[in-house]
Amino acid sequence: MSIKFFVTLSYNGVELPLEICSRDTIYEVKQKIERLENITESIRPEKQELRLGAEKLKDELNVSDCEIHPGDNIRLVQKVAGVIQVFIKNTVTLEDKMVKSIAILIDPSCTVLELKQKYYDKTRSFPVEKQRLLWSRHQLEDERSLSSYKIPNDSNINLVARLPGGL
Repeated sequence: MSIKFFVTLSYNGVELPLEICSRDTIYEVKQKIERLENITESIRPEKQELRLGAEKLKDELNVSDCEIHPGDNIRLVQKVAGVIQVFIKNTVTLEDKMVKSIAILIDPSCTVLELKQKYYDKTRSFPVEKQRLLWSRHQLEDERSLSSYKIPNDSNINLVARLPGGL
């Protein structure tokens, strides 16, 4: 027996309800995502990667095989050749007690300064000169490339405030 239920799809800082069936394959779920009207660009199933927690979901498995339950949060990652997707977590503005995470597609050969600019262009919320980015307990230097840090796809990078005095 197939059971219909809703999960939450997270993509690029937006959460959307998605109705799925326990017998759907992950590939069929990807086809449903492609047809969603609330996602600004249509993403073909072969360009999608779905994750439940840290686990990458395999196309041939059923929803029930993946132990996906009503209300679970499934994260959509867009696969793009030659670029990586990183998630910048803004830990600076915590008025609403929610840490916001913004997905950014970027070429690994780009500098940290270029990543900061992309974040600012996307959010208009935090000037480049006031950003400090931390990854794996290291402060990232503006002139270095992301690849020099060996930052992998789907990494979380923390944004913290640059303190007066240059720290």
